[in-house]
Amino acid sequence: MEPVVFGSDNPSAEHGLVVRAGLGALTLIYQAMVQQPPNVELARAAHRLSAPLGEAPGEIDVRHLEFANRRSEWFSGPETDDSRRMLYLHGGGYIMGGDLDAHRAMIAWIAQESRCSVLAIDYRMGPEHRHPAALEDALAACELLSRQSPDNGQPAHRLFVGGDSAGGGLALGVTYSLRDSERRVPDALFLIGPMTRMPVGALAKDAVNEMETAVAEQYVRAADALDPTVSPLYGDAASLPPVLLQVGEDFDTPWAREFARKAESDGVDLTFQQWRHMGHVWHMAAPFLPEAREAIVEIGRFLGRF
Repeated sequence: MEPVVFGSDNPSAEHGLVVRAGLGALTLIYQAMVQQPPNVELARAAHRLSAPLGEAPGEIDVRHLEFANRRSEWFSGPETDDSRRMLYLHGGGYIMGGDLDAHRAMIAWIAQESRCSVLAIDYRMGPEHRHPAALEDALAACELLSRQSPDNGQPAHRLFVGGDSAGGGLALGVTYSLRDSERRVPDALFLIGPMTRMPVGALAKDAVNEMETAVAEQYVRAADALDPTVSPLYGDAASLPPVLLQVGEDFDTPWAREFARKAESDGVDLTFQQWRHMGHVWHMAAPFLPEAREAIVEIGRFLGRF
């Protein structure tokens, strides 16, 4: 399946600044993770610099709270419909991003465009907590969110799950698990550069570089690599809810194309979009980057169908 392509030959002036900032952070993460032993704390610090930090839109209220036994943030605004709820799962290779610093503004923009109440959770990560810790936390949050929100004791009328990078893979893993146990599945998913396979053990040969394997090994043991909740590419995508898949032009593109082909062959209602010249999860620069906001508008349009 070929994606619908967005963007022009001449990206915005802000694009160059975002690329330089992202490359600097990625270089530091690489250096931290390929040394022996890997320096996870340095990688986490660098991840906070992986996108220019900015303020959430003024209309969106961001509250810190405990939800599903995890430290979380709740995003809502004056146009939010609390019966439409979303669980957002941050990226970071299952080892970074739990403080949400690099993702907060992006999630707030998504909340604004989708008019959903959005919950982002600090799910457990490696190396302190290995698989299935993140999956268990995301499942608990999704099930609780379907029944109630911090502001409303009523069940959700519409439930969505989204995520970027590792969070995109986790969103698929959660949905597989809910479907296979005959529990309520989300009404739709959106995935931004999702990590659809974890390159450890038998899959290490598919890694883009040694950093990718070094990061994955902090969360996943070799025996778990082919578990569909870890590497969703190897699951049965049949009967998944509608999916929006967004990628730029970066190392995540081959993952996305493989998943798009599989989802299409399994009969999934898939919307596949690619932005020219954009890097991995460019949405994180939403306060500054027009192309990031355009992609988030497309997320809002997609979810508005349901």
